[in-house]
Amino acid sequence: MTVLFASTELDELVELADVVVTFYKGEVVARHDSVTSGDALLFEMTHGTAVHEVGGAW
Repeated sequence: MTVLFASTELDELVELADVVVTFYKGEVVARHDSVTSGDALLFEMTHGTAVHEVGGAW
């Protein structure tokens, strides 16, 4: 079963979702199958670069 859930409350999204996919300008930036932070998601959605690609410690 798949549910598409969009929210501006990123911490809530992380708590609810099993998988989080971030997008930037219509393109997939990253897929998170494990827990990540709202800060990391916000970075990916605003910079178009996955946190792991820039060495982020989120």
